[in-house]
Order: sequence, then C-alpha cells, then structure tokens
Amino acid sequence: QFLLVAKFFTKQVVNIDSVVRTFKPLWRTQNDFKIKDMGDNTLFFDFEDEYDLQQVVKHEPWTYKKHLLIFERVQKNIPISNLRF
Repeated sequence: QFLLVAKFFTKQVVNIDSVVRTFKPLWRTQNDFKIKDMGDNTLFFDFEDEYDLQQVVKHEPWTYKKHLLIFERVQKNIPISNLRF
C-alpha cells in the first residue's frame, strides 16, 4: 500500500471534499487516491500507485488555504499516533 498521513497546520476544521477539489488538479495523479479523516486536522491518503505518492512528496512543501501541510509516509508496524510532524 502507498500511504501518507498529512497534518494540516490550521485551527480551521479541514473539509475533505475541499481538499480533494484543491489537490486533485494540482497533483495530477495518474490513478485515484482515497482520503480518510483521522481527526485533529490529520488526513490519511491512500494512493493506488507509488509513483503518484512519490510525486506528491517530491514537490513538498504544500500549503492549503495558506497554511502549511506536512506529510509523513506510513510504515509497517509504526502506529500513526507515533508519527512526528
């Protein structure tokens, strides 16, 4: 699986539909990706293809509504709660 967790550094609640509308045309992924809300302005991105994930990471840093967005790659046997943004 090709997974990223993103932390949005804003006090506003992040809307998943708005995130998709913002990043889908910017990222221009070859395949689809899914997003799951993890709470506390943290979103889980599940990419169908590793190339798409690599392209997103390669072009960091990203912002959303002028607020910083940090990605961490999900690794096996490491709980998401242990990731440091």
